[in-house]
Amino acid sequence: MPDLLRDQQRAVDAYRAVGDIIAENRASMDNYKITVYEFGANLQRCGLATAVAVLERRKDNGGEMLLTHLASADIPGVGQIDGSEVPGTIRRLDVDNYILATREVRQVTQWLKRAVQAKTETPDQDDAQSGMSEGSDRAEGAEE
Repeated sequence: MPDLLRDQQRAVDAYRAVGDIIAENRASMDNYKITVYEFGANLQRCGLATAVAVLERRKDNGGEMLLTHLASADIPGVGQIDGSEVPGTIRRLDVDNYILATREVRQVTQWLKRAVQAKTETPDQDDAQSGMSEGSDRAEGAEE
């Protein structure tokens, strides 16, 4: 297999992580989905340290899983560590590494969000969102 670009590796890791959650316990996927969406918003709104602090607080609701996935993402300045060590390590980063880590975590989170969307939404939900349900196709055909 050829070497993957960094973004391609993020995608592979994200889809593998989400697939593992679904294989282990489909019920925990709902909590994980909420946590990933909330984390992305908190990252934008409050910054990396605060967003990670929220994950610490939500350990039982998907926060621990997300911290584990972030820990395995080889974030600059953080490296590959245990998920429970991520918050403290991020808080100790100097400004330059904090900025790099924030950028990397944002990209990793975006791929996790895409993977969650792809693995959890059913075709019926996709059709309804795009306005292309079977009922609307039949209605259009009847007008012709």
